[in-house]
Amino acid sequence: MVVSEKEPYEQNLQTKVKWNFSKKQLFTSFKRDKKTEDIIWIPKSKPFADRLILVDKKDFWKAEIQAMTNVRFHMHVESIQTKNLILFSGILVKTNPLFQSIRFIL
Repeated sequence: MVVSEKEPYEQNLQTKVKWNFSKKQLFTSFKRDKKTEDIIWIPKSKPFADRLILVDKKDFWKAEIQAMTNVRFHMHVESIQTKNLILFSGILVKTNPLFQSIRFIL
């Protein structure tokens, strides 16, 4: 599990978040300090304004996503069962690896 005793910013650690979408499910992978947490999400409710609430299949994590722009959104992932246990809270930026590599080459 990615969660640790110390806060990530105390050790200057970054969390990489990767999203995969399919017609049937939404999959997220969180990577920090050689640890990985993979989660399959289920929508808890329909989107309301700019917010979406998701719950993982194991009913352990709950995510709240709030849109900021068409390429940036804020995501807060916390435990449903354990109080004060936060997996991730921060701003995510949508990227396209193909365009990044082209931009890097040019």
